[in-house]
Amino acid sequence: MSGAHGARRPPRRLSRRGFLCLTGLGAAASAVEAQVPATAAATPAVVRTPGVREYWVVARARRWNVSPTGLDDWHGRRVRELRFNALTYVATEPDFGRPLPAGGVGDNTGIPGPVLRAYPGEEIVVHFRNDDRATRRPHTMHPHGVAYGPESDGTFMGRYTPPGGAVPVGETFTYRWRARDDSIGVWPYHDHGPFEMESTEAGLFGAIVITRRDDPLPDVEATIYFHHLNPDLTRFRRTISVINGRAFAGNTPTVRARAGQDVAFNVLTLGDELHTFHIHGHRWRGPAGEPLDTPSFGPAEGLRARFREDAPGRWLYHCHVISHMHDGMVGYYLVDP
Repeated sequence: MSGAHGARRPPRRLSRRGFLCLTGLGAAASAVEAQVPATAAATPAVVRTPGVREYWVVARARRWNVSPTGLDDWHGRRVRELRFNALTYVATEPDFGRPLPAGGVGDNTGIPGPVLRAYPGEEIVVHFRNDDRATRRPHTMHPHGVAYGPESDGTFMGRYTPPGGAVPVGETFTYRWRARDDSIGVWPYHDHGPFEMESTEAGLFGAIVITRRDDPLPDVEATIYFHHLNPDLTRFRRTISVINGRAFAGNTPTVRARAGQDVAFNVLTLGDELHTFHIHGHRWRGPAGEPLDTPSFGPAEGLRARFREDAPGRWLYHCHVISHMHDGMVGYYLVDP
């Protein structure tokens, strides 16, 4: 589906029940919708052809509140409710229907955008629509970690730009990306159109998670982005350090698990800063089997911290760059016995 840039299929209406059958969620859908905390679920991509996962993603403008509670719960202090004009990717039902509920695509509420998933050997097909009626700028989706041809790069190239590198408002384009064995990991995707810097800072980014086919789903999965909101975008007086577009514990995602559960954190970053990732009271194994406590990573990198939970309590997770942590880049991790 690519609007003015390719053949458009006739619209197809699908009931909610029919959609859930296509996605493989079936009768479990109501449970997934009720588990708003970051609980892993079957990928809600539509699989109509074996080995091909289809997503429908819309770029939209929205007003965003950085600190909706008005409180830094960690320090017990009031903070201003900071609002700005954000841009968000939202995953929808087929043919750009209703937004998908929380589940396999993450929260799907704004920043970051939906989690896109696949196994090596599969193709990810993303039908993208630019519905940014506020800035009316062209937008794209550019992936990391997967294979694709130049037509699916999603990158503005000046006079060499293919149709998918600058999708006008109101238009659609279909990207086709291939997951390979060397794609296993956690990767960002983001707008790489002619206004990349402004659009990504405003919220047009998300995660691609590629796992081995024999790797079981974790019981609990959280996808979090460390990033910054700068005054030239927000008109705030200073730069704000945020997780998923929110600042300070109680506003940033609160991740919940129980002792004995298999837990995974997908952690990514975009922007100009280096970060570290730390969960109080926890360690996990890195790719080489080494124990990790506070790994560091830079812009456009991602990591996956996965462990069997054995430490009940209320814990902090945060970037351990001290100025980032105390400026809002911190959240709660709650573990029940």
